[in-house]
Amino acid sequence: MGNRNMNEKNNNMQFDSELLNERPLVTLIPKKNLHWLGAILVVSITLFNIFAVIIPVLKSGDYSSVWPVSDKRTGVKTILFYMAWGWLFYLPACLPAFRKGLFCFYENRLEVKPFFVKKIRTFYYKEMSVTLHGNYRMTINKHNVKRHMTLLQRLKNKYWDGVAIGLLHHGLKNHEDVETVISILKDKAATFNVKTLS
Repeated sequence: MGNRNMNEKNNNMQFDSELLNERPLVTLIPKKNLHWLGAILVVSITLFNIFAVIIPVLKSGDYSSVWPVSDKRTGVKTILFYMAWGWLFYLPACLPAFRKGLFCFYENRLEVKPFFVKKIRTFYYKEMSVTLHGNYRMTINKHNVKRHMTLLQRLKNKYWDGVAIGLLHHGLKNHEDVETVISILKDKAATFNVKTLS
């Protein structure tokens, strides 16, 4: 029994050391400056919508209280109020963008090493669903979407558990590797879909 446990421990240690020494087939490297600029923009728009548009209207009950208060164009301010709510409802769609970082493509998986957090996210090819949106963006979700899933579970799978990869030339340090990544995912992903416009 002791020998068996020792052999299992040795096998696990060997497996762990092999994983540590494993090199990715290709790594996509987004430009950090653009990523930070995008994050600051999303946070700024969200804070403006909450504190300069939604809260003033809810407190006063008057659309003209939207900042700047001295401006009396009520029609524009009414539109801004409803657009602010639209932005808040759209905000979960931005969450995958905050998980950007290094995209390391291995033989059997994709590992995302985000810029903002330390936790590495792993997507196994045999479980993932990939959608290529024209030539500018790719979204990756876990493929295990079941029919009995509720709407909230489906949204969580798409926005909270998913990841988005920008493919534009100015957003990546190594744009020349995009075709290799697409080829890997076409061959290995559980599903691979192409949308020309989205």
